[in-house]
Amino acid sequence: LDGFAGGIGSAIVPFVLIALSGGDAPLARAMQERIEGLPGIKACFVNNLHEPRDPSFFWPMPIGVSGEATLLRLRKKARPWAERDPRLLVPPMRSTNRLRPLYLKVLSQPEYRDTVRVVSERFSLEGFLELLAQHQCVLSPPGRGYDCG
Repeated sequence: LDGFAGGIGSAIVPFVLIALSGGDAPLARAMQERIEGLPGIKACFVNNLHEPRDPSFFWPMPIGVSGEATLLRLRKKARPWAERDPRLLVPPMRSTNRLRPLYLKVLSQPEYRDTVRVVSERFSLEGFLELLAQHQCVLSPPGRGYDCG
């Protein structure tokens, strides 16, 4: 989280952060303050949240993204941030929201192939999390998929 909070710069779009903090230590108040100050951030879901600085901003991780053992195993396999694919990942999506097909139509165009990776195969939750760990950024439009919480 420290590297992410320090390296995000100025976001151009609003976003929600899913923070998978490491070890047994809860997300410290100092880091919560840094996260709250990120440009464009709207909310933060945390897997080890004991005392939120602002309960309307920091939320415990949704049950659908639990599984500490799986997350720890995947974290050990994940490449360092700088080595991850910098292209925008457009993960597999069902058309559970009218915007999703539009994102796919536009971002699947040839002019985006160097900056966007569109993946259409279906994955288990673990496979989906492995896919996310390969990238620095992921499109998560409204809907009812793994990426929606």
